[in-house]
Parts: sequence; structure tokens; C-alpha cells
Amino acid sequence: MAGSYVSQTGVAAEIPYDNTGTGLTGSTVQEVITEIATSSIITRTTTLWYYGGNANTGRYLELFPALPSNEAPLSNIGASYAEKIIVRTTSVTATCTIGFYNIQPVTPVLLYTATMTAQKKLGLTGTLFTLPAGGELAILVDTGSINKPHIQLVTRGG
Repeated sequence: MAGSYVSQTGVAAEIPYDNTGTGLTGSTVQEVITEIATSSIITRTTTLWYYGGNANTGRYLELFPALPSNEAPLSNIGASYAEKIIVRTTSVTATCTIGFYNIQPVTPVLLYTATMTAQKKLGLTGTLFTLPAGGELAILVDTGSINKPHIQLVTRGG
């Protein structure tokens, strides 16, 4: 039956597609083409943030050695969203809140807060926050402390 579409003048939006076992959600050829094109254009990036000592309230984490992220933020060309955050400490546990801020506006905008309560590792997934086009991301220990924090941030877009 699939071969019969070759001789027809139908458009991709009219041709059914069996997405079973593919991981795709489209049910027509056009939907699948759009889905694949979109997922291949949108990039996925992992950035690593850290601080080599005890990060107390008010301490910005770093992307570059000895440069706090409020001075050397992650600059965003296009809009992107955070889909995964992993926060770790080298200590036994940490109790703190870590804020993810867009510092491009005159007044920084809190985009997301990750909270650790007597934990060594915290993993978060989903659409956690969106950094707009032209935004600049900085990460700040808002409350508490965390020894030698290191964060993996996975974003899409940008």
C-alpha cells in the first residue's frame, strides 16, 4: 500500500506515518519531517559551573576560573530552555538554595531555584526555565552553603 502513494499527487500532510517504535510523535509524513527538522536544528548544550571552595550565601559560581558568573555570564544568542540540572557537592551533604538568574536586565531576574536539603546530589529534569534571546545566565548561592559545588546544566536552543 505504501507504494501506491508514489503515483498519487497527495501532499506529505495527507500521507499517514506509522511512528511505532521510532520515538517520534507525528502521524503524517509532514509532521515527522517537521519533528525531525526541529530536533536537529535545536542544539543541546551542557555547561559546567563550579566554585573551588566553600560557596556561602551571595557567592556566584564560575564558568571560567576565578571569574564569578555575574562578571562572566553565559551569553545566550537565541532563546533556550534548561532541561536538566545536576548539582553536586564534595562534602557529605549541603543545605542551600541556588538561584539561576538572567542578569542582562538592569535588575537581575530569578529564573529558577534549586534547593538542596542535606543532600550530596540533586538532579532535576523537565522544562525548568527559559533564558530569553540576548539573556546572560549567572548562578548564585542564594542561601546556605555548599562545599566545592559543581553543576551540570543542559539546555536546548540558544
